[in-house]
Amino acid sequence: AAAAAFFFYKPVLPYVQPYVDNDKIAMAAAAGIVFVIALIVVSVITMKIADWIIDSRIGALDRTLGFLYGAARGILVVAVALLFFNWLAGAKAPAWVANAKSRTLLETIGAKLESVLPENTEELVNKYTRKGTPQA
Repeated sequence: AAAAAFFFYKPVLPYVQPYVDNDKIAMAAAAGIVFVIALIVVSVITMKIADWIIDSRIGALDRTLGFLYGAARGILVVAVALLFFNWLAGAKAPAWVANAKSRTLLETIGAKLESVLPENTEELVNKYTRKGTPQA
């Protein structure tokens, strides 16, 4: 819906401008109208597709794959959170974190994630966050 609002607000703008004096507000209103209409259309289409999948034989497979994806994503988020926690807390981790049974698994996943990162990660982050500012 956001992409539709970004790409298709211009054709709606001439219909909104006679009612709004400020051009920026008219542009925002046109984008908002396109966004709401696109959101409603996409929601209806998505509901129809979801109903069709639930009623079909593929519904159980869809739910199983959705569960596996959600579990993998959750483990990944917790592993990244543990990486940041270890970075911030260091050796001062509370007992409930230090003695957690899943800590070794999450640290292993975190180490694998760190090994995939490029060597100059800090430089890349600084490059993209300091866009337009002079380098010291």
